[in-house]
Amino acid sequence: MFGKRGGDNFHGVCPFHGDCIEGLIAGPALHVRLPVLPAELNPSAREWDPVGQDLAELLAHLVLTLSPERIVIGGGVARRQSHLLDRARKILPNLLCGYLGPAETLQLDELVCPPALGDDAGPLGALVLAARALSE
Repeated sequence: MFGKRGGDNFHGVCPFHGDCIEGLIAGPALHVRLPVLPAELNPSAREWDPVGQDLAELLAHLVLTLSPERIVIGGGVARRQSHLLDRARKILPNLLCGYLGPAETLQLDELVCPPALGDDAGPLGALVLAARALSE
């Protein structure tokens, strides 16, 4: 079900794990993996396909392992290459193979989303969680 697509020979750039998710789709990986700088590559270019596939595979693993209510994808790549999230959402139902039923395709925009608070999502989210913990 999961694994490298045919023709994807990128070995990743992580000095520890090679083709871990950081080694495959983080900024430094894209600079090596893509034929031009990511900002110069058209969002509809086929070179984005394996990157979207790798992100979709991460999402599938998270959904099937953790059954999350929401997966927030942020960071520099997600901010500058927002098309990757849409690309991964389109691939995800095929990876899940209907295992979770038809709801998996209906709720993807809510399940997988960018951070509503942008770059401040991490620190502000931590403050919200701390406030909730104090009020309990």
